[in-house]
Amino acid sequence: EAALRNLEAKTGIAASVTYSSETLNAEQLSQDQLAGLRQELEGIRTTLERTRQEARSGQIRAQTVEKAIEEGHRVKQDRRHPRIHRSRPGDTLKSIAKEYYGNPDLWPEIYRANEDRLGRGGDIVTDQILIIPPIEKGIKEENEQ
Repeated sequence: EAALRNLEAKTGIAASVTYSSETLNAEQLSQDQLAGLRQELEGIRTTLERTRQEARSGQIRAQTVEKAIEEGHRVKQDRRHPRIHRSRPGDTLKSIAKEYYGNPDLWPEIYRANEDRLGRGGDIVTDQILIIPPIEKGIKEENEQ
């Protein structure tokens, strides 16, 4: 291409460009490579956005834990404030929900607050730190009884 441009500049005549099958194959390969790179870039962007969302979620959880630690000693029995729980052998999400909310059916609240730390199905490991989110539903139900 550079040689053709030089020839055009010297002669003032546009050079006709002919492509050999080898040139076309190389150009097609470059287009395929470019398409692959674009696809890879899109994958990287998707991963980056997912990572940003997870980081935001982690920051919110960290703030919740900090707040729970700060308020924990003052509001041990108040279910309207977030708290933390260190799991013990035999703990399940239902048993923890019963302990903190008085209602084992509220276990999904605990799962949602800790889903990044729990296995599929809510498997809990001994000594695992869990956030116990504030909840109003269990309080209302209890007060109605």
